[in-house]
Amino acid sequence: PLQDLPLIGLDISGFEAAKPISIKSLEPIGNIESLAILDLNHCQVTSVKDLAGLTGLSRLSITDGKDFRIEDLSSLSNLTKLGEITDEIVESKKWKFGPYITEDEPLLGLMISNGNSEEEIAELNEAILNNKNGVGQDSTNDSTIQEKSDFYYFKQYSSHKSDQKYGALITVTLEAFDKMGKPVWNYSWENLRPTELDVASEAVAYDGKVYIAVTGTLYCLDGKSGKKLWENSNDVGGGTVIYPYRRQIYVTSYYGNVLTCLDKDSGAKIWAIEDKDLYWGYTIFGNNDEIIAGYGDMAEGCFISAHYQDGRILDQWRNGVVKDESIRWDWAWASSVLDGNEAKYGAEKILDKNPQTAWSEGAEGYGINEWIQIERDGSTNLSEILISNGIQQSPQIYDNNGSLKRFRLDFSEGQYIYYEVDEDKNASKHIRIIFDRPISTNFIRLTILDVFEGSKYEDTCITDIVAYTKR
Repeated sequence: PLQDLPLIGLDISGFEAAKPISIKSLEPIGNIESLAILDLNHCQVTSVKDLAGLTGLSRLSITDGKDFRIEDLSSLSNLTKLGEITDEIVESKKWKFGPYITEDEPLLGLMISNGNSEEEIAELNEAILNNKNGVGQDSTNDSTIQEKSDFYYFKQYSSHKSDQKYGALITVTLEAFDKMGKPVWNYSWENLRPTELDVASEAVAYDGKVYIAVTGTLYCLDGKSGKKLWENSNDVGGGTVIYPYRRQIYVTSYYGNVLTCLDKDSGAKIWAIEDKDLYWGYTIFGNNDEIIAGYGDMAEGCFISAHYQDGRILDQWRNGVVKDESIRWDWAWASSVLDGNEAKYGAEKILDKNPQTAWSEGAEGYGINEWIQIERDGSTNLSEILISNGIQQSPQIYDNNGSLKRFRLDFSEGQYIYYEVDEDKNASKHIRIIFDRPISTNFIRLTILDVFEGSKYEDTCITDIVAYTKR
C-alpha cells in the first residue's frame, strides 16, 4: 500500500547488515512520485530501474553489504534534482529525519555504500550532472540547440483592439523564451470580451508546465513546447488565483469555489469547498499541511484553511493578513551609485519595497554595463522575479529618468538569462519573469544592457526587485 501514500520521505531499514530486509520489488516505491527523500539501508538492493521515475528526489541513500551490487545503476541518471534544497527538504528539518538526522545542514545527493565500485558511482554522478546541464542529450554539436534545452522563462501580456460589432476585445498571450532571450513558442487567446474582472489570471509555472485561467477556464500548457495538455472549465470561476503546492494545483476564485484542489497532470478535481457563503476569493497560500484562502471583503481579513490532501476545513478567522511569500535578501551592492549618495540612491533601496525609493547608477551616461546585486546567506529556489522598473515616485519622475529596456540576470550556479522589454507588448514599469523550473541561487545580479532614455536625466533607475521561491 505504500504506493498510494503521498509520502515526502521514506526510510526502510533492516536491523543490521547481518539481518537485512529482502525487498521483492522496488516498483511500489518507484510509484510514489512525491518522494524527495529515500533511504534504503540493509535491504539487499540489486536493481534500481524501478526508481528511475522518482525525478523529485533530492536525497537517495542505499546502504547494503559489499556482497550486494546494483547491476543497473545507470538507470538513475535522470534524477537531476539530487542534491537540491527544495521546500520538502527544508520542511524535513523539523522531523530530524533523512538529510537532517545528525546535522543542522542537510546531507543530500546520491549516497551508495555497497558492492558497486567508486568508479561506477562516480560515472553515475557524472551522468546525472551531464543530464542536468543538458550535455549529451542530443548528438548535434550545435551549441545554440544545447543552450535552448537549458531552461525557459515566460512573459504574459494583453493587447486591446476595437471592433465595430463587438466593441472592445482583448487578446491574452503567453510567450516562452530561452535563456538568450530568443522566442521559443507563444500561445494566444484571442478576441475576448472584457468583464468587470481581468479576463486572465497571472500565469504560474510548476513542474515543467504553465497554468493560466482565461475567462473561467484553467489551461495547462507544456513548458517546453507550448502544447495544451488539458483544460478545466467546470471547477474554475472568474478572478482566479492559481497556487501550486505539494505537487497539486489549488485555486480560489472571485466567482466560484473558495478553494479547489486539482490534479496537476490531468486537471481533474480532487476536492473542493463548495459553500455559497464563502465567496470573492482573492489570495491563496500554503503553510505546512494547510492550504489557506482569503475571501470576501479584503478589509475584513477573512480566511479559511483546509488540509491540503483532503480539503477538510481546519480553521476560519477574521482580521488576518496575507502571507508574504517573497524571498528575504540580506544585502545589496552595486557597481556605482548616483553622486555617491548611498542614503538617497543606494543599492539597498532596491530591497525596501517602497515605490518612493530607488537605486540609481552613477556612471557616465545611462550606465550601460553597470550592475546591481542582491544576496542572501544560503541558497534558495527562485520561481518568479518581479522588477519595478525605473523610479516610480510619480509618472513625471519616471519619464524624467532612464529605465531598463534590456538586461541580463545572473545567478550563483552559473545560470543566466537575457530579457528585453517590448513596449508594444509588455508594460515596461512592472516586469514579471516566470521560470519553467526553480533556479537555485544565493544571489541575483542585474546588468544594464540597454535603456529607455529619460526626458531630463541620463540616469537609469530601478525601484525594487522581488523574488518568489518554489511552492
